[in-house]
Amino acid sequence: MNDCISFVDSEHKRKVISISMLSSMEFSPRIRELVLSVIRNNTSFSSRWACRLQSVIDELVNNAIEHGSDGNSLVTITIFLSTVDGSLEVTIADMGTGKKKTTAAILTKKMRENYEIMKINPLLNTSVRGRWLAQIVLNWSDVFDIQDNNQGGLTTKITKYLTPDCQEPPKKEEAGIISPKAMIDIEVSAL
Repeated sequence: MNDCISFVDSEHKRKVISISMLSSMEFSPRIRELVLSVIRNNTSFSSRWACRLQSVIDELVNNAIEHGSDGNSLVTITIFLSTVDGSLEVTIADMGTGKKKTTAAILTKKMRENYEIMKINPLLNTSVRGRWLAQIVLNWSDVFDIQDNNQGGLTTKITKYLTPDCQEPPKKEEAGIISPKAMIDIEVSAL
């Protein structure tokens, strides 16, 4: 990986982590683990949602590497962690050096079409690309946007708000199990 920057954006009240890496699939497992670690250690998302968000980001990063890059350009992942409401925002930007150039409008339209087809019947979608990407990204994020960027590539952005259903449920004390909070009196006597 080429560059990793972490700082606090006090104006917008959020932590920011930005990673620029060479567009190579060999970095993908490291990014996947880093993203999961950042979410688990810096947010209140449940383990289930941390893994879902890891999958969303992984799909978008791999898409930027595979389709938006030539292997010699950079892909930049920026994670914004809100210190106010706990939301997570992630942007992934490629340089547009991949073999098949596309625009944000065309890709957005294709993803929406794939999403609708897959909702009706997954077997109706005969396209090899983008079938599950649309399902994962659109179902597990609250906001999804694709924009053309200044480098000639695309920037995808997802936002997931921290709602009660995204957090770990409060742990309930089970009957018959001694709680660490319970007082236990023990009397010891000599025989």
